[in-house]
Amino acid sequence: MWHQIIDIFAARGRIGPGLRTCCSRHPNHYSDVYAPEGFDQVQDCNVQCGEVRACGHTCQERCHPPELHERLPCTSPCKTIHPCGHQCLKLCSESCGLCRYPIKQQVQPCGHPVDVFCSGALPTCTKIISTVPLPCGHHRELRCCDKGKPYSCGEKCGQYLLCGHPCQGLCADCRSSPCSTHRPCSNQCGAKLQLCGHYCDSECHSGSPCPPCKQPCQQSCAHGHCKNLCSEPCDPCIKPHQKQCSHQAQSSLLCSLPSDILPCCEPCNKGESCNSYSSLDPNLSLVLPCGHACPSLCGEVCPTKVCPQCVSGIASTTAILACPTCHGVLDIKDLDRRLISNIYTLDGCGNITGFASGSPEGPMDLNCVCGTPFYGLRRYSILKQLSQTASAFVRLLSKLGKGLNTFSRRIHYHEKELEESFHSFRDQIRPNPLAGNQNRALVASRAQRLLRLSDSIEDYNNSVAMAFEQSIMWIQTTLPTALLQFPSWPAGTGLRTNIFRPFWPPLTPQPPPP
Repeated sequence: MWHQIIDIFAARGRIGPGLRTCCSRHPNHYSDVYAPEGFDQVQDCNVQCGEVRACGHTCQERCHPPELHERLPCTSPCKTIHPCGHQCLKLCSESCGLCRYPIKQQVQPCGHPVDVFCSGALPTCTKIISTVPLPCGHHRELRCCDKGKPYSCGEKCGQYLLCGHPCQGLCADCRSSPCSTHRPCSNQCGAKLQLCGHYCDSECHSGSPCPPCKQPCQQSCAHGHCKNLCSEPCDPCIKPHQKQCSHQAQSSLLCSLPSDILPCCEPCNKGESCNSYSSLDPNLSLVLPCGHACPSLCGEVCPTKVCPQCVSGIASTTAILACPTCHGVLDIKDLDRRLISNIYTLDGCGNITGFASGSPEGPMDLNCVCGTPFYGLRRYSILKQLSQTASAFVRLLSKLGKGLNTFSRRIHYHEKELEESFHSFRDQIRPNPLAGNQNRALVASRAQRLLRLSDSIEDYNNSVAMAFEQSIMWIQTTLPTALLQFPSWPAGTGLRTNIFRPFWPPLTPQPPPP
């Protein structure tokens, strides 16, 4: 069915680079989505509703489904006219009650003047007559109508609890409770989580460890952000690595494993597209906002915040990188020598020429002075990939297993469906030679789902399973030290993923052998 729909849309010129989403009630409020992750960035419609409610007023709320009008109170002035002729002074959603239109002032026995309502009712005198100090140290304003009545402190307690948060209970409740017991702390924990750096947003849990982080994961790759929670393992990306510039070769290895793309050592030349802005405008020139040439290398993020030539007055003679956090200037050749000289082979000029079949020298968690890890820079992302190869390998195997299980359930479903519908299918076949086209259509319709399933399995095998096998074989050949992380890696053997390959013979008749 979807193939027919796509053909119809293509014939009418309705297929483009993106999908336009719009409000069903305000079509002028729309957003164009060019990637799956773009749906998360679509803004809610903030146009005023503007529909006429049952009460006759125009809805002033932000765009919402019409059925919510009965739940949202009307905030327009009430239009009801009291029998006395005065208009109701309340809101439309409030009960009118008696007329509260002030007609005159009258002095109360306390000596304070108050407004007399049209209905004859006298309001309570709320004039502040004094400020009374309380034993707890707080003060309370005493109204005229409260004179002679018992009163207590209405302020929050504010005393600091053992967890370090101020008590949110009422001062009077805490002081009147046995042994002046405070209510349980209801503040947000706010502690900084060590693993991810987010702050705990759970209710205070003094004495027990913070629960797993519920914030969205901040990890991302060239294909988008991770969709899992911060405390969950990242879903491994099964798309191929993307090259960062035109000098690099395209890769067929999986993005979640170490890349076989060498970092580019060509200078950032004017006239080519600026990779640091490629998501915004592919035609931007490699010139900094100040007008000086970019001193970085091709494929890296240009240092748009700090220009070394503007700061020193001298053009930079060495290629540099800019820290994305503090915008500090980093010497690329020095970092290459310290971080990746044992992973890549370097020529006499410091240019990367190939892989050295080694492993990083020293710790891989070296940071900038601001604390930003160097493996977060695009050029040194292989450091993080190598450190997480074992974890990514396990998660990829799990993902392949889930894919295999999905195909297995679909195969079982189709086999059962074919078995149950065989008799009805057989009864529809006509032996009449004139019914050949009809019989052929019945056979094609019956085989359509199997053909699509076969195509899905073949696509999954070619794009994921075989790419996974190629990635592991490449790591085993080029970076064998990365496989030392696996305690029982079968050295000298490869993975076999032919289980994903088509499992039935072609459905079209084959000519007999000669």
